[in-house]
Amino acid sequence: MPLPFLLLRRLCPLRLLRLDFMPSALEKSILRTLAWFSVLEYPATTFEVWKWLHAPPSYVTLLQVGECLRSSPFVIEKTEWTHGFVTLNGASDLLTRRHARFLSSMKKWHRLSWVCCLARHIPWVKGVAAANTLSYFSAGEKSDIDIFVIVRRGAVWLTRLLLVTPFALLRLRPGTGKEHPFCFSFFTSDTSLGLANLRFVPSEPYLPFWIRSLVPVLEREAVFSSFHEANQWAARSFPNAFGKAIRPVLDRRAGWSLWFPGWMEGLARWFQQKRFPSAVRSLQNIDTRVVVNESMIKLHETDARADFARRFFVLCQKLEATP
Repeated sequence: MPLPFLLLRRLCPLRLLRLDFMPSALEKSILRTLAWFSVLEYPATTFEVWKWLHAPPSYVTLLQVGECLRSSPFVIEKTEWTHGFVTLNGASDLLTRRHARFLSSMKKWHRLSWVCCLARHIPWVKGVAAANTLSYFSAGEKSDIDIFVIVRRGAVWLTRLLLVTPFALLRLRPGTGKEHPFCFSFFTSDTSLGLANLRFVPSEPYLPFWIRSLVPVLEREAVFSSFHEANQWAARSFPNAFGKAIRPVLDRRAGWSLWFPGWMEGLARWFQQKRFPSAVRSLQNIDTRVVVNESMIKLHETDARADFARRFFVLCQKLEATP
């Protein structure tokens, strides 16, 4: 950076060096993205900023994002770089945390293969994906192995029972005190792939991020293509993020069919609902935190989406980058 510019930067804020004080749509989009990463406590590379660019005005290339990060006074005055990672000012200490979480996530990814080995022998499983912090390698030592499962219509409860039981018997479920427990808290049928109705407000950032960050590890009949087709609305928030596997899909065979009497599904539902914690039963179908019906099981009694959204919008306002 030229010496005269450095001297001017010390004497006055960078935005005063601009002839046009109004930030561009790209600058605001980049700062919104960094605000979202700040909420997630996740330092980002230039590529990750481009991939998770929040609601850009139009298609933006990786080169354009890189140039804006490095040359825009409006962005520079609000950000800092550490070893190739960019954060908002004052958040560079998150880099050490990201490295520790990456190592913890690798341990959990190795364990995730246990689920795939079991799921591929259950005929009604159509897709399994890593979810939440595990999907972007930011799961801490005390985090669960969060799993999203897509199931053939009419077999959601029976499939969950077959998947959960072995891990419960081995005490590898949350609350048992074991490291890297398996959390089977989200199942949906192949006829209920659209999740737009689970948003608590239309502008919330977490659910579209969650959808676009899923990492498939088991897929049959291209079910995740159908899933993302049913959730095109999520692409409006993060158009550069694509729901593709970064690990080999373990089973491309079509799911083999196995008939079972309908009462077995009803019995599996009754048995599992009787064992739900009281906190889950009290929130059942009151809002989108806990959804329980014949085609979906979503058990997130501790749902941080509202807090994430509040912190995100407060940061965006502070950064002058509101959508």
